[in-house]
Amino acid sequence: MLLLVTFAAETNFPFVGKLLVLTDTGTDGAITRAAELRQRVRKLSVNFRRQILGSISVSIGVAISPLHAHDAAGLLRVADRALYRAKREGRDRVVVADARDLAEGAIAEAGLS
Repeated sequence: MLLLVTFAAETNFPFVGKLLVLTDTGTDGAITRAAELRQRVRKLSVNFRRQILGSISVSIGVAISPLHAHDAAGLLRVADRALYRAKREGRDRVVVADARDLAEGAIAEAGLS
């Protein structure tokens, strides 16, 4: 099983990271690892140009192969959709891809969006 996690850190300036690949773990393991990552980032103290930035939150999208896609490109697209859904739903959360993300992708690929 391959799990792909995309994430975005929300600060005064957006930082988007793209890829964290987890192997040899199941869905529950991926959710646990993503939640741990989110909590660790919240505890960071980051200096930028001699100023301490405010709290940093992270939104994370998780996609699982072969459940959500069969190739790396498809997995990344679905994980990204889950990431942006996490941001739309209030940020600072972990979202596992579901039927909405798959349907959104099918509509976009058909050019109907």
